[in-house]
Amino acid sequence: MQSSSSTPLGMAFWRAAALTTAWATLPVGVLAAFNGVAAWGALFTVVGLAAIGLAVSTPAIRWAGARPSSRPLATLLPIVLVMSALAELWFSVRAQPLYIAPKAATLVHSLVLLVLTGVTAWRLARSIPAN
Repeated sequence: MQSSSSTPLGMAFWRAAALTTAWATLPVGVLAAFNGVAAWGALFTVVGLAAIGLAVSTPAIRWAGARPSSRPLATLLPIVLVMSALAELWFSVRAQPLYIAPKAATLVHSLVLLVLTGVTAWRLARSIPAN
């Protein structure tokens, strides 16, 4: 029996979510690794590479798109990503960064992350059937 809050979310959502996750984690992981924070760098780099692997793997995307997923949990992904991108945008414009990163690169990263998060949220909204 399928819960009313669990539905298949479709391949387009999962591909957008994977690409957004890759963009959110891979540059941060590489930067952390080059700045001497090896554990965090490795973690974020591995997550980013796994997300890229998911995004380019048609069988994995097809599997994820066909299985029922929790809508509230899927909605949490764009919310967390927006908060992360806004915090990063604030660091790039106003505050002293927590790590050594060029402000321009941080600004570009946060703006692209906001756009990708918007695409992910749009794909999520289109994949949830209207009841």
